[in-house]
Amino acid sequence: MGYAKHVGRVGALAVTLGVGVAMATTPGVALAEPSGSSPTDGSTSSSTSSSTGTSSTDKTSSTDKTSSTDKTDADSADSDDADTSASDADEPTTEAEEETPPADTPQAKDDYETQGATKDEPANHKTSKPSPIAHVSSLSDASDNDEAATTPTQVAQKKSSRLAEVAETAATGSPATMQTAMITTAATTFATVSTPAAAALPQPRPTLVSVVTDFVAAVLQPFLSWGTGSPIQLPVLWGMLSAVRDELERALFRRTAPVAAQPSVSQLVDPTDQHVLVIGIDGTNLSRVLADPTNENFFELMNTSTNSAPTIVGHTTVSNPSWTTILTGAWDNKTGVINNVFTPWTYDKWPTVFTQLETFDSDIETKSISDWDIVAADTAAGEVGADHVVYFSQIPGDTNWSLTDAAVTAEAVKSIEGTAEGYEDVPNFLFTYLIQVDEVGHQFGGASPEYKEAIQRTDDNLGAILDAVAAREGATGEDWTIIVVTDHGHQPQKGFGHGFQTPDETATFVIADGPDFGNGFINTDYEIVDVTPTVLELFGAPQGNNLDGVPLQSLGPGIDPGDQEDLHNALKAQLASNHSPDFFTNVALSARTIFAFIPYYVYNAGLPAPISTVLYVATNVPAQIVAILTGVYGASIFPLLPPPPPSSVIPEQDSTTVLVLRQDCSVGSLAAAACIAS
Repeated sequence: MGYAKHVGRVGALAVTLGVGVAMATTPGVALAEPSGSSPTDGSTSSSTSSSTGTSSTDKTSSTDKTSSTDKTDADSADSDDADTSASDADEPTTEAEEETPPADTPQAKDDYETQGATKDEPANHKTSKPSPIAHVSSLSDASDNDEAATTPTQVAQKKSSRLAEVAETAATGSPATMQTAMITTAATTFATVSTPAAAALPQPRPTLVSVVTDFVAAVLQPFLSWGTGSPIQLPVLWGMLSAVRDELERALFRRTAPVAAQPSVSQLVDPTDQHVLVIGIDGTNLSRVLADPTNENFFELMNTSTNSAPTIVGHTTVSNPSWTTILTGAWDNKTGVINNVFTPWTYDKWPTVFTQLETFDSDIETKSISDWDIVAADTAAGEVGADHVVYFSQIPGDTNWSLTDAAVTAEAVKSIEGTAEGYEDVPNFLFTYLIQVDEVGHQFGGASPEYKEAIQRTDDNLGAILDAVAAREGATGEDWTIIVVTDHGHQPQKGFGHGFQTPDETATFVIADGPDFGNGFINTDYEIVDVTPTVLELFGAPQGNNLDGVPLQSLGPGIDPGDQEDLHNALKAQLASNHSPDFFTNVALSARTIFAFIPYYVYNAGLPAPISTVLYVATNVPAQIVAILTGVYGASIFPLLPPPPPSSVIPEQDSTTVLVLRQDCSVGSLAAAACIAS
């Protein structure tokens, strides 16, 4: 990786921090709202993220990802925002539009015609499963069915004040009435406003205990007074610590499942007879998927699934922290993962789903296939990692990672078919990770034609994997559960990509298909942190006592919004409700990203060992301090020295298989075309 590429960006970030400090140390600074809630509009958030962006989310390792395929390009930071108008769901709406929507306006429909299967007639490769969940034929019917859905646990925080008003109206009805009212109102907002509405301004939350603020102020006050300038104002420091408030709320008020949780039919299945597939697609905006009618495999899967488009606002939109959350069931503030440096000790304290399954029953066959060494290392780490870890480094000449993703897809298909070389059994739990959408997003931007094409290629890969599952289900009578998830979104413009708190970056999705889930349903309570608890529940494994996620099955079936077009509109409405955090939380998390990027860059710069070690320690210590001050209580300065490379934990026995597959799919080889077609 050429470190010269990042100098301009780091300089810009430093200037931004300097401006922020200068503003904070100006006499007379005061908060607009005494309650501590200081929200800003979308333009403020967007400009903050754009001006303080960083390439801390680069996945380029010193050995596998060269500068020619670096996920971010510092020289491109001045590029114009390509097709930013395509990111409709992130544009804010006016206060008047939020408060006085036409109550009787019908739900909007997409302009394009639905392609592929509908909910009633699923595609050949994925048949609609008989579900124990009673379908609600329409939104109006849902209000009459008290048991059709459960009350969302975080509606009041996620939705606008207008949605809260609807919830109050529905309070005397059934739980299904409240969720139906929420979806109906959100969809109406999307349909009646020419520019999709963002959520209302964040509601005031409980403040931090004064002890924390006073202590930090006492420690920092002497260091923040220089020359004749005024020291930092206490209200500003209080605001900067608002990020800590969010993290403490996650710790103190754990999400719990509703009392009348839907029982999982898979609990009656022998763990070794269960089959679960999790497909991780890095850095993919669902809004871009929904905007392109050629993404038929995504749409067909949604028709047989329960779907959600949650935001991870308040959580770092960096890949390794997010994939660690997905694979462990705990948010970044607990795990302490703040950047893309692999820290093996993390997964001793916070075991991955692989470790938890293997500890529960060693007869459960587990396998991980990926083309990012950090993810491969995460799945292999811990007391007991996955039984089989297959990692594909970037194929030479594959600048957009399409061939490398095709190799991952081919291995996944073989694993499902039971024809993978060197493996006797079909995995009970299979995790497959695809990287190209995120890589292309860094190279060209999240609104670029290249990003759209990367999603289309990924849709083809998804179709190949789903075809393999359908074929195996037909041949064996097995009933697989499939979960498709992304770790974060992408900024529309070329440059920083992600790592900050704009709605484009914090947007995620969870798609769950199986006997425990509905067909074409939406459940806005689903979050990425729920993936590991869901898998554990499916295998009957015990849940950790300190997890932030809950099994998706326990959150109820959600509702059936209607046909495929109605489902898409409901998901778009959920995306439109995403918003940036309040100003001070935004600044705090941006500072965390910036400081965390520096040791990550040093770690992967390829410098001589003594220099690299000294620089890593010198930059990682302040990064960990900033992380602690911004709410990451799992952060730790020790171990002090740099961790071993990810390759140190990837099992040696799989290297031969990886090398053979990589050679077969190399550019120019006779098998390359077959890899693409797979």
